[in-house]
Amino acid sequence: ETSSLTSKKIFAMDIVLVSGSDEKKKITLAELQQADLVSLNGTGDLFVYYSHEIQRNYTLKPRRLLTSSLESMVSLIASSHLMGFIPDKLFALYKDKFRIYVRDSEIKTPVVNIYMTYRKEMEQEEMPGSILESIRGLFVT
Repeated sequence: ETSSLTSKKIFAMDIVLVSGSDEKKKITLAELQQADLVSLNGTGDLFVYYSHEIQRNYTLKPRRLLTSSLESMVSLIASSHLMGFIPDKLFALYKDKFRIYVRDSEIKTPVVNIYMTYRKEMEQEEMPGSILESIRGLFVT
């Protein structure tokens, strides 16, 4: 926060491990370390940062494939043995379309907090509140 800007937390997203298999067996750390993973490529996105941190902290083998498209990533996961980490809110949007499943694993995944930053004088107007509610409506179930 600065003298002219303010930030408000919109919501939090858990990062989940997904695959195209609906198998209920928990993925062990050893299995995850040998798994072929697909990931988003980029540096400016918190989700990308956290997925890279998971990779580093648990010494997972190098990702099999990097893509810049979330839909491509999810499509690859749904149609192959690849697995990947995505935010739970996006999983909820894509699960039925692509038939992907959350896989339980032994690793702790982070929570990504999403904030909206705007000029303080806008607090006197209705717009920030309505925008905030619209954004929340997209992701909060």
